[in-house]
Amino acid sequence: MILASLDCDFTVISDLVRKAWQSCIRPSAQVCIDESIYSYHSSHKGNTGSPQRYIPHKPHPNGLLDYVASFKTEHGPFIFDLELDHLNNNPVNPRSAVLAFMSRWPWPEIKPHIVIDAGFSDSNLFHILRDCDAFVTASINKSHKTEVYNALDFYCTPNMRVAVREPDGSIWSMAKSDKGVHFVVTNAFESLEHIDPINKPVFSDEDHKY
Repeated sequence: MILASLDCDFTVISDLVRKAWQSCIRPSAQVCIDESIYSYHSSHKGNTGSPQRYIPHKPHPNGLLDYVASFKTEHGPFIFDLELDHLNNNPVNPRSAVLAFMSRWPWPEIKPHIVIDAGFSDSNLFHILRDCDAFVTASINKSHKTEVYNALDFYCTPNMRVAVREPDGSIWSMAKSDKGVHFVVTNAFESLEHIDPINKPVFSDEDHKY
C-alpha cells in the first residue's frame, strides 16, 4: 500500500540523478548518444496508460524509452545525462533529445565530439551541432542528403570507400561491404590541404558550385 501511494516529480529526480552522475566522472570529449528501451508493459490504455514504445531489433523491443548520453571509459560506457521520453504521452523527438543534451553540456572547457547513428538523422541537425561549436560524426539517412548520397553511391564500388570534403571542412563518406552501405558525415578532422591527394579528386572546383 505504501509503494502504491508513492509519487514523485520525475523532472526533479532526473535532474538530481544527472548532477550526481556528472560529479562522479572525469569528462571525456567523446560522447555517444543513443536510445534505450526498458522492458515494461502496462494494460492501461489512453492518456492514463503507459507511453510504451516499440523499436525492433532491441533486446527489449517494447517498453519505456529514454535517450542517453555516455562516455567511453576503460571500464565500459558511463551515462552522464539522460532525456526521459516516458514523462508524458508526448514522445520526445530524437533530434530534440540531442539538442537538449547539447544545451546542458556542463563542461564548457571541453569541446564535445558527438557520435550519433541514423536514428537521429536530420537534414539540419549536423549543421546545428557544428554551429554550436561541437565536433560531430553522424550516420545519415540517405533521404536527408540525397544529392551527396547519389554522387558517392555512383563512385563507390562494392568493398570500397569514398570520401569528399566540403570547403568548410566537413567530410562526407560512404563505405560499401557485405554488411551494407554506411553513409557518414563528420567535421571532427583537421584540414589536410597541405597533403597532396593520392587519387584525383572526384569533384573539381567547378563542380562545387553546383
